[in-house]
Amino acid sequence: MKFKRARIAAVTAALTAAVVASEIHEALAQPPSGIVEVQIVTGKVTEPMLNDHHDGEGWKLDSGDSIHVPPPAFAVLQESVKSGDTVHATTTTKTLRDGRKVNEVVTMQIGDRHLAILPPAPPKPPKPRKHPKPKKEKPMKAKGTIASFHENHHGDVDGFTLDDGTEVKFPPRVGELLQEGLDVGTRVTVNGHRHKTPEGDIHLHADSINTAKYAYAIDHPKKPKPPKRGTGHEDGMTRKQADDVLKELRGIRRLLEQRGE
Repeated sequence: MKFKRARIAAVTAALTAAVVASEIHEALAQPPSGIVEVQIVTGKVTEPMLNDHHDGEGWKLDSGDSIHVPPPAFAVLQESVKSGDTVHATTTTKTLRDGRKVNEVVTMQIGDRHLAILPPAPPKPPKPRKHPKPKKEKPMKAKGTIASFHENHHGDVDGFTLDDGTEVKFPPRVGELLQEGLDVGTRVTVNGHRHKTPEGDIHLHADSINTAKYAYAIDHPKKPKPPKRGTGHEDGMTRKQADDVLKELRGIRRLLEQRGE
C-alpha cells in the first residue's frame, strides 16, 4: 500500500514538473509586454512597390527583401529614397488588412541620413451630431532656421517658429521625438498645409520636416467614418498604445546609436 502511494506521489510530482516546465517555456517564447521584435533589412533599392490603387507603399531590394511604409509616408519619402540607394532599415512584421505580411519600416538609414516613420495619432471616437465639412486647406511650404519651440497648455511641444516668423505646428504626440533631431538654429524645410485659426492666425501644419541630416514624415490619419449600425466601436490605437510605440521607437534609436549605425 505504501509502495502504491509513493508511486502515485512520484507520478504526480513528475506531471506537475512537466506542466510547470511547459508554462515556463511558453512564457519565455513570448516577448515581454510592450516590446516588439525587430529585424534589420539591408540592400540596394531596385524599384518601388505599388498597391492595388497604384499608390506607392514601399521598395524592393536587391537582397530579395522588400520594405513597407504607409502610402502617405511613401509620398513624402520618395524624394529621399532613389533606385540604387543602399538602405539599412529597422522593421517589424505587420499583417495588412488584405492578409499580407510585410516588413513595416520603423527607421531607415540611407548614407548619413536617418529617416523615421512616425506613428499616426489614434482616431477620435465619432460624434453623434453632424459637422459641416471643413474647407480644404491649401498646400504650404517654408524654409528657414528654427528660432524657438513652443508648447501647448499641457506643456507638450507642438511646434516651432522660424526666423522669418512662420509658425509651424505638428501633433504634440511627436514633439518629443522631433526634438531629439531638431534644435534652435537648425535649418529646416517644412511641407504641409496652410491653416487659419479662429483668431485669424496663419499656421503651417507640417506633413514633413527635412534637415540636412534627417527627414521626418508626419502621418495624419483620416478622420474615422461613423460606425455602421450594429458595430460596437472603430478599430484604432489607444493613447496608451501610441505612447508605447513612441517608447519603442526611442529605444530602437538609442540601440542604433550605441551600435554606431
